[in-house]
Amino acid sequence: MNDYSEKIAITTGDKLGIGKELTKKALDILKIKRDDVLIIGGGISGLMAAYRLSSLNKQMKIALLDKGFPIEKRKCLVTDDSPCKHCKICSITNGFAGAGAFSDGKFNIGTAYGGTLADELGEKVANAYIGYADEVVTRFTPRNVSIGIYGTNEDLKTKCLQNGLQLLDMKTKHLGTENNFTIMSNLISWLKVQGISLFDRKEVDEIEEKDEGGNGICLRHSFLICPAK
Repeated sequence: MNDYSEKIAITTGDKLGIGKELTKKALDILKIKRDDVLIIGGGISGLMAAYRLSSLNKQMKIALLDKGFPIEKRKCLVTDDSPCKHCKICSITNGFAGAGAFSDGKFNIGTAYGGTLADELGEKVANAYIGYADEVVTRFTPRNVSIGIYGTNEDLKTKCLQNGLQLLDMKTKHLGTENNFTIMSNLISWLKVQGISLFDRKEVDEIEEKDEGGNGICLRHSFLICPAK
């Protein structure tokens, strides 16, 4: 990761406890007029990255590429009477909102399991990032939707303690399949309103560096898709 991306990645504002100085430096970087950001992959990570960057600087030109289809055109042809068609582009695993678009939308609120974010960033910063992501999800949740938050079963917790077992305890927010799809659709709609360009059916196999300044081109089978910094 270069210095530029490191500064952007670690800067999330005062509420994450990182401090004003780093935030100001990152905002100064984001004000560069000629800067264009190209995000490869329109899954939840790509969408969140686009949301964060656009929130920091609404003038930034951002493009988001994905191999699959727009979320509203993602349709699987499999039915009870019809097996998998082995489509060239699978709408279950590819497309905007990623493979999780059709999941039941379980979000773990914490760092007890599910990755090494706390090891990489520290517990405080990791939980701040998770809290921020949760705020984004909440923002795009319809007001008439009630989301359940579940904790560990207390009886199970007691039995674990009695038998010397370590229980990884963490709260889980359960959005539900339909709600999850709606929330992702709302987030994508917001990105479009901000002027972010979304390109579907754009597969990227490699990125070639064009010059020492960081300008590069994204390639698929050696054909130019788009230039980007």
